[in-house]
Amino acid sequence: MAITDYTSLQAEVAGYLHRADLTAVIPDFITLAEIEINADLRLKPMETALALTTTAGAATVALPSDFAQMRLAYVLSGSLITELGYLAPDNLRRLYRETSATALPRRYSIEGANMVLGPVPDTAYAINGIYYARLPALANGANWLVQQAPSVYLYGALKQAAPFLGNDARLALWSQLYDQITAKLMMADQRGQHAGTLAVAPDTGNP
Repeated sequence: MAITDYTSLQAEVAGYLHRADLTAVIPDFITLAEIEINADLRLKPMETALALTTTAGAATVALPSDFAQMRLAYVLSGSLITELGYLAPDNLRRLYRETSATALPRRYSIEGANMVLGPVPDTAYAINGIYYARLPALANGANWLVQQAPSVYLYGALKQAAPFLGNDARLALWSQLYDQITAKLMMADQRGQHAGTLAVAPDTGNP
């Protein structure tokens, strides 16, 4: 499989589709595939250090622009480390809505692009931890995933061609192959974490 970047991925998708009228929409297939890949995959190489600072009296702090999901978050206050427990937004509001007292945060929720803290911070605190970062768009340059597992992009983009291909019998196969390669990546990542080694194995192009 000769997929190494955005351009070669477009060419490979076009070759699989065997349709001359889809060139203009293949980038859309890739964009939709990237959205699904970022929703489906949680791999060790996606883990990124979290470093935020609260503002006294402000319940929210902006998350990193590439934030996908929190893995671990804690507050640093001098030598004290307090792990933040997650609550759904409604539960967080219900727990703290009856008090206006500010204090060291102990819980958090996610609303849109913000982390919501409870209690509201009484001073500036450092919030550190680990979050899963979204993969950057291939249109902006190659990334580690397309280099190690190019077939996830190929089958993901082909799967997104459904509205244009209608009842094409290949759609079920492409969807199955996408599901298989994402499952293999997640399983390999789990084995790698337990063994203390890098998680993502090289992609052979086979399901």
